[in-house]
Amino acid sequence: MSKVLLLAVYADGMMDMYEELGICFISAYLRKFGHEVMLMAKKEEMCDYEKIIAFNPEFIGLPVYNVSKDAVYRAINNIRAELPGVYICVGGYLPTYKGKFMLEQNSQIDFAIYGEGEETFRELLLKIESNEPLREVYGLIYREGNDVIVNKPRKLIEDLETIPFPSRDLLADNKLNIAQLSSSRGCMSRCHFCASTLFWEKWRGKNSKSVVDEIEYIVNEYKINIFNFIDNSFEDSLGEYNRLYSIVKGIIGRELKINYFADFRAEFHRKANAEIMQLLKDSGLCGICLGVEAGNEEDLKLYGKIATIEDIEKAIELFRKYGINVEPGFINFNPYSNFTGLRKNIGFLERYGLASNNDYIVSTYKRYDGTYLSKKIQKDNLCGNELSEEGYLFINEDVGIFSKYIRNYSISINGCTKNALDKISFFSVKYHTLLNFIKRQCILNEKENSYNLVLEYEQKNREICANINNTVADWFRCLLDLAENKWDENQANLISDNLFNKEYIESNANSLEKCKVRLYKELMKDEIEILRIY
Repeated sequence: MSKVLLLAVYADGMMDMYEELGICFISAYLRKFGHEVMLMAKKEEMCDYEKIIAFNPEFIGLPVYNVSKDAVYRAINNIRAELPGVYICVGGYLPTYKGKFMLEQNSQIDFAIYGEGEETFRELLLKIESNEPLREVYGLIYREGNDVIVNKPRKLIEDLETIPFPSRDLLADNKLNIAQLSSSRGCMSRCHFCASTLFWEKWRGKNSKSVVDEIEYIVNEYKINIFNFIDNSFEDSLGEYNRLYSIVKGIIGRELKINYFADFRAEFHRKANAEIMQLLKDSGLCGICLGVEAGNEEDLKLYGKIATIEDIEKAIELFRKYGINVEPGFINFNPYSNFTGLRKNIGFLERYGLASNNDYIVSTYKRYDGTYLSKKIQKDNLCGNELSEEGYLFINEDVGIFSKYIRNYSISINGCTKNALDKISFFSVKYHTLLNFIKRQCILNEKENSYNLVLEYEQKNREICANINNTVADWFRCLLDLAENKWDENQANLISDNLFNKEYIESNANSLEKCKVRLYKELMKDEIEILRIY
């Protein structure tokens, strides 16, 4: 049996507070068949090469994303220098749609796995061990002489119950306090921009008992009570919401006092009733990512969304009614963006208090080869420079200029570090999920005084963020008017200096931080545990 290192390299912009669940699943699957596996997930600068060399693996598998590619390549070079004979295999989203290109680009990579990795990785190991040809290893990309061979795609694993619970080494090794959960693979929606359709052809879900069993195991074994479901959409099922009902009822029935975050589609509201919403709340759902994507119907149609603007609005209002924080997925700019759509986008973000989050303001469509939208861009000759950040041209050049200005200005505002903007973005949206975690702790532990303190803090936080929300919306509209009429960067800088300058940003970021510090000091007196994620 083989010795395998599965290594996740976290680059800047990645959340190292979470497990890299893909390699955790592969680890469990390989261990099931007797292979010796070491799991490691580190920031690039923290990679323990001495430990890797001491383990002396025969195979190394690394997940690769757009954001992590360069860091992974550097890690591969470092490992190859010390272990020249090791086999190196990449997998995940980037190799799934660019695996052949990656092998052609980087001679240090021996194999790429596209699609689900468990069975492909195991078969690869068996073929190498027995010195057999690789042509029948479906889902594999490999070298044969000077050629790069792409084998046939592998069929999806129909029954997810055949895959063991993912290995949880990283929870202990990295001292994590949030566990990742995957209760399903795939999505019943076919959004035109999403790479999920490249990875998963269809939706498959675990049975509800298995999902709750895994939660209970992690609670008991690792003393963790905060979970992040990575399902494309938590409510997906083969019929109504029977599976979702069973999961939340199972959590409540076993008295698992957990907090969790999950993704939902906006059309969920169409069938959601008061009973399921209350069950979600009672089972510990504190925040969701809602698949919004746009605040105008034209872009929603471009993105292939099922939901309408009305669906999105009703979904936001429904979850907020039950005190569940909503963190939207949002794409402000795409190659077909126009000024009318952008005005509707900023109006939507302002209306729901989301314009204070800079991530939504600067968000652009990220192109994945093979998706419907990527193919449309190619057909319309908008590919542009493949090395550019977007990987496409804007059909309206003035919109492209505006988008670039917004993004660059947000990175460095008159010498202001991006950290202040990031703080505001965090405190204005995502932080309210964490506050829901804290409030639930207060309720479960009967800490009424602390609960009231959190409510007071929330009110102060929302007041500060409401002011920022309106200011950002005004700034965006003024620049939008300038872009539509006649762009002038000097005039744009004057508008920015007047409405959204360094002093304004830093002052508000500091106010939000001071409010948080005061709250935490009071909560610590009441022995309320604080999850530190910023």
